[in-house]
Amino acid sequence: NKIIHIGSDKYIGSLNVNSNIENVEVVLGNLEVPTPLNIAIKDKNYGIEGKDTLKWIWLDANDTLLIENTENMPIKIRLITNIKTGYEAVSDIDIYYDGKLQDRLKTNVFGNIFTKEIIISPKSIKNITFISKNIKKILAKDDPRDLYLKLENFKIEILN
Repeated sequence: NKIIHIGSDKYIGSLNVNSNIENVEVVLGNLEVPTPLNIAIKDKNYGIEGKDTLKWIWLDANDTLLIENTENMPIKIRLITNIKTGYEAVSDIDIYYDGKLQDRLKTNVFGNIFTKEIIISPKSIKNITFISKNIKKILAKDDPRDLYLKLENFKIEILN
């Protein structure tokens, strides 16, 4: 599986030399991820879309975000995003952290603001997996991508 980095040249456009995330292609954009963190998406990645105050990334129906702490101390973060689908019908989303189910939410085209505080151990990678149930692929004319979940205005804040 290829992992594609979705950072920004202003913040972490190239991976920290101490990174443990491998097989990375850099996709530059304006996703503001504070150092000393690296962030990546497993498998399919379509980069960052939108501009100015409205940016988003797409996830497949079952996809994993990787957030890496490159420091020698734990880092507490707050992840904030508006999770959306492409339809008014409600879809159920299960969110796993390192393989353990911790959050369940319902969302649709109108979105669900999701906020989560997470502690990432020193020199480790936190896997955040989104498992979408009863979700439909977004069918966009002349767009062959597998678009299911939209993470709008995805932001990470370091709390310590």
